[in-house]
Amino acid sequence: MRRWGNEGRSLMQLLHFCFSIGALSAPLFTAPFLAKKLNQSETNFNAQNKASTPGPTHDLVSQTVLPPTSSELLLNFSRETVPEVNVSEHSALTISSGFTEQKQTTEVLYAFIISASVCLVASVPFLVMFILSKLTSSRKEETTSVEVSREGRDLPVGLKVLVMGWLCVYYSLYAAVDDSFISYLMTFLVREYADMSKTRATYITSIYWASFACSRFMMMFMSNFVTPLRLLSMCLSIMFVALLSFSAGAWFGEMTVLIVFSVVFAVGVSAVHPAGYSMCEAELFPVTVKVATCISVSAGVGSMVNPVVISYLMEQVSNMWFCYTLVLQISALCIVFATLMCFVKCFINRRYGPLKDDQQP
Repeated sequence: MRRWGNEGRSLMQLLHFCFSIGALSAPLFTAPFLAKKLNQSETNFNAQNKASTPGPTHDLVSQTVLPPTSSELLLNFSRETVPEVNVSEHSALTISSGFTEQKQTTEVLYAFIISASVCLVASVPFLVMFILSKLTSSRKEETTSVEVSREGRDLPVGLKVLVMGWLCVYYSLYAAVDDSFISYLMTFLVREYADMSKTRATYITSIYWASFACSRFMMMFMSNFVTPLRLLSMCLSIMFVALLSFSAGAWFGEMTVLIVFSVVFAVGVSAVHPAGYSMCEAELFPVTVKVATCISVSAGVGSMVNPVVISYLMEQVSNMWFCYTLVLQISALCIVFATLMCFVKCFINRRYGPLKDDQQP
């Protein structure tokens, strides 16, 4: 942002597009290591006695599959056919029928090893750049590139703090909605719907990331023709409609609706983070290191606090609170964004003037 200013809109979208490529591949190589959800229809009859005598037919009782009958018929059947098991008044008869889930082990270790290997490979170029910069730090090279300097407005300190706090609240709510949706999407689907397996939920997550990556690729070109303010307004509106429709689909149990509006949400959220930096550079103040740090910290706070809230509500109240919480937060996000822009347009710009670019060779 310091070098290109408002001209770096497409580059910001390109940077975040590369992030979406990595996010798309993660669920794909994780899926093979997840435990499958196997349902088996069975009726088990278990007879337990304090004075039972082990015999060759003792294991037959626990493996016998019986049709559903009354407890008296089952008791007579066990006494006549399995004499080795002494069924008395202390016996415990357990009949379990229906769908039972067989638990299997999820081998996530290998998925984390793959992720760690990718991170290690990605860090090598930065290590090389750091070493080269240290070796050439003593030499001063003249550059002829054109840097864009931003002409900051002479705003009072209190007003700067107010706007910065407003922006931090915006990014905190955005990060809470963005990270929580994709982080808990798989958990919500598996917990809420009995026929949803972990593998199928992982593929739905991959569909989300594929839509997210494609949308960010398109945003690289759209950002050249649409101002950051309009792009953000459009994306936030799409996010609000998508989450509202997603919640309605979850309430009625329509899986197709959930998948479709997960894709719509991915399209809406894809450009919000990079466009927010461009909007700040164009409408509020220059994106300095301090500003970027405040934005990152506030986004991190939202990403840390919101999962705790959602997990508590899903565990103690209902899984549907995953949807309710996100709808409330996207509503608050739209309100914060709208009020911030109205304050900037109606007060700051009229009193202190808009930001301008000055190119210095």
